[in-house]
Amino acid sequence: MLWTSLATWIACTPPGSDPMESTVPLIERLDLASARPSAPAGCAPALLDHDCDDWVDGLDLDCDRVVDLPAAQPLRVGSVDGPHALDSLLPDVVEEGVLWVPETRACDQPRRVIGLGFKRIRARSTQPDPALVQLPGGPGVPPLELDDLRALVQLPLVRALTERRDLVLTEQRGMGTQLASSGLRLPGLRCEVGPLGELPYDEPLTEPAYAQRALAWGQACAEQLRAQGVDLRGYSLPEMADDIEALRIALDEPVMALFAGSFGTQHALAVLARHETSVERAVLNGVEGLSHTVKSPAAVDAVLQRLSERLDEDPTVREALAAAGVADFAALMRLTLEELASEPVHATVREPFTGAGLFDVTYGALDAQLAWRDAMGARATLQTLLGEVLGVYTQDPGALDELAGRVAPHRFEPTFVPVNYLVDCQTAASAERLAAVHAEAEEAVLGRVFDLPKFGDGVCEPWGAPLGDDVRTEVVSDVPVLLVAGDLDPRTPTENAEQVLEGLSQGQLLPVHGVSHALQLDAEAEAAYRQAVLAFLDGQPLPVKAIDVPWDLAALP
Repeated sequence: MLWTSLATWIACTPPGSDPMESTVPLIERLDLASARPSAPAGCAPALLDHDCDDWVDGLDLDCDRVVDLPAAQPLRVGSVDGPHALDSLLPDVVEEGVLWVPETRACDQPRRVIGLGFKRIRARSTQPDPALVQLPGGPGVPPLELDDLRALVQLPLVRALTERRDLVLTEQRGMGTQLASSGLRLPGLRCEVGPLGELPYDEPLTEPAYAQRALAWGQACAEQLRAQGVDLRGYSLPEMADDIEALRIALDEPVMALFAGSFGTQHALAVLARHETSVERAVLNGVEGLSHTVKSPAAVDAVLQRLSERLDEDPTVREALAAAGVADFAALMRLTLEELASEPVHATVREPFTGAGLFDVTYGALDAQLAWRDAMGARATLQTLLGEVLGVYTQDPGALDELAGRVAPHRFEPTFVPVNYLVDCQTAASAERLAAVHAEAEEAVLGRVFDLPKFGDGVCEPWGAPLGDDVRTEVVSDVPVLLVAGDLDPRTPTENAEQVLEGLSQGQLLPVHGVSHALQLDAEAEAAYRQAVLAFLDGQPLPVKAIDVPWDLAALP
């Protein structure tokens, strides 16, 4: 899978797994605690009292630059060369470096230093516009690898962007990376939690069981991280926003533009809220506002209704739904889930990883909700969803077996990403929004499945108290912002963008009809999107008011 926030959004690649559930390589932790004495009162820069080579082996670092916090400087910036040279695929030159920042900018205890890797693709222009900083999704998306960078620089949009702007790619704190130019391995958060076990296959999945496993992992992981000296408060949205400001200062950019997708848009809005004068303009794809970490079931229902209306345009669909005795797709899904709740399905499925061996699984409503939640993430799988739900509703054996194969992985041994839970659990939601979400979930077709297991009962407790409501207050700003919203996106629905837009005096909304969270575009739509982004970054009127992506509806059972 290419880079989540550019290649999936722009290159029309097939969707990968949800970054919040993906397997992230955990980089061996480098303990920097001994490199920092206690911070003096008032957070004055602390000085290292020994040779920096003692704590970052093999690098000749300038100690003064390391400790110049919070405006830390990039170190060992150089072109990517040697066995990982990118040859003619580069628009011009790629540089990489390390930004050294405090683990937390709080002043109440000694602070550790952590390193964040970044890459910069230099603009071809000799008089470039402000650099464009890309903010990836997640939180908890792995840093871009060199092979992905080779593919990235070939994308038409990236080629166009780097004509006049440096493109800066930075890792999220806590993820860790390895620099190609120096071999330096920067530490990521790592916890070794023993097997959590698979959930039972002989009964339908329940929300308490699904959440309890995430809670057990969180309790063990958070305890390990604290024992390692990690300050969990440091892995929060405000700290991440301040990292981007520190990077701007380090790169000597008077102002910067932002390009973000999914969680990256929330990150960008936090940067805008805290450092407005540093932001020239921003492009936000799939908008997650500062108050939208916990998803709205009512907004997901609105997406289902828009999907129903799009499907209803097809006479074959209308005929199939009429034959099933239902009014529309949303009603079909609701009735199917009610049937599964009252009469779970027993099926035999093949082991999905090796294809060897069979096992039995019993599934019910929550199982189907999770499977259909995943299917709603991309246009390609959305186009098959009607056939699947209709097949289950009519008890088609093939459809029942197909769903069984897709619900089983939610019982498997899970892989969790510490950064994902740390950041989102600290942002969380106001008491008012939480009450509204729970009330909406009672009536919503998919309940609160988009918040599971992370925001299941008690799951966030090990990660510390959530931040105050000021962190979740939507931005009010005069900075130009382009909000791109897929009308069938349940994770970052159009309603999010509309709410964020209310505070942006120079905000513009670009709807993309017929796509979901993975902004999969055909060639014509990609060209229209690219032209709109480039026009916006140049301060020109948008050439289009909306983009429509045609559908190729999968055959019905």
